[in-house]
Order: sequence, then structure tokens, then C-alpha cells
Amino acid sequence: MYHHLVEEKEFKSEESTVRLAVQQLKDEIPKTFVPFEFNPGEAVQVDWGETTVYESCGKGRFWNSCKTQACY
Repeated sequence: MYHHLVEEKEFKSEESTVRLAVQQLKDEIPKTFVPFEFNPGEAVQVDWGETTVYESCGKGRFWNSCKTQACY
């Protein structure tokens, strides 16, 4: 962000000034939590992952999915 300000907006202050301003803005943003509520069988969560498998014939990459019903 600092480099963008210097290069494109001709900002003349120090990087620490930008860091302090960003931290103050972050501190002002309230933490938000929105709970999900589902009836039984209404929703499913799907998580994707990648697995690297090492075998004697070489290395392979596989895509996995893990499906679990969301809590209710």
C-alpha cells in the first residue's frame, strides 16, 4: 500500500505513518460473527483438499473431497 501511495499518489511521508493509519482503521472495524442455522438435512459442507502421494513409481497428485453435513 505504501509503495502504491508513493508511486501513484506522490505520498511524501514515511511507511510507518501508513502502517499506523492502517492499524488504527483495523482496530475500528468491529469483529463480526454471523452464525449459520440449518434444519437437519438442509445443508451440506464440502471441503476440498489436495494430497501428494509418493509411490515407488513416482509422485502423484490427487484431489480429495470430504463432505459433512453442517451442524444444526
